[in-house]
Amino acid sequence: MKASRFTDAQKAFILKQGEEGLPVAEICRKAGISQATYFNWKKKYGGLLPDEMRRLKLLEDEMARKRYSDEDVLKLLREIEVHLASGSDVVSACRSVGVSDATYYNWRKRFGGMGKSQPSELRALEKENSRLKKIVAELELDKLILKESLDFLKPKA
Repeated sequence: MKASRFTDAQKAFILKQGEEGLPVAEICRKAGISQATYFNWKKKYGGLLPDEMRRLKLLEDEMARKRYSDEDVLKLLREIEVHLASGSDVVSACRSVGVSDATYYNWRKRFGGMGKSQPSELRALEKENSRLKKIVAELELDKLILKESLDFLKPKA
């Protein structure tokens, strides 16, 4: 994503002007931004102080980079299942463990019903499968080369 040329304090000042009642068109003209940018900032940062904006960015960066091991995924799925069994809905159960409901459904499709040792077995099988696919592709290529050379060496009548 392109880095903003505005600091968090500048964004907060621009949004505060809008809260004070200045027309949006005038604020955007003075700041040199589009109205779409203003409203995107308002949706994302409305009512936040510059320190809170920085914290929000740090949390977004942290969540974007977070990758879970298969064991962690199974543990989180179990936690979500416990929340669901206690009467929570899917969205609040997922939020309580820090993942989106879409992530939950993807994980459930991939890991649903697995035991603790099965993800490592699945990984080993996937690795073996890709290795075998490469071997088959190489053998098909060898077969094609041999056919072409045989056709070339056949005497033409």
